[in-house]
Amino acid sequence: MKNFNFNLVALFVLGILLVGCETASSSQITPNETSMENTENQLTTLEVEVLSVRAEKDGYTVALEANAGENYEGVFSIPNMGPDRTFDFADLAPGNSLSVTAEMWEGEDGKHLLVRSAEKL
Repeated sequence: MKNFNFNLVALFVLGILLVGCETASSSQITPNETSMENTENQLTTLEVEVLSVRAEKDGYTVALEANAGENYEGVFSIPNMGPDRTFDFADLAPGNSLSVTAEMWEGEDGKHLLVRSAEKL
């Protein structure tokens, strides 16, 4: 009787494993439709005004307004701008006008800029 129960349990576990492996191998991984498709490394240059600045761990999150009246949240950081940057982070002050070159995307919470270079106007 014990041998019968063991064989039944082993057969049951084997069946689950086979079905699980077949299901996993037949599923396809598809990219997230809300991902940044075709936006990587596409840079846009905008003239913006600094509205507010929030210091973060390795840079700044900055509320920006473009000349066309559009609002953006920009990320300014050394890792994104590179060690050879010429931009002075002290220029991130409300009221200052900047020319920024950035990767741009739109999320659920608005338009965003990952700033690669900037210059005070």
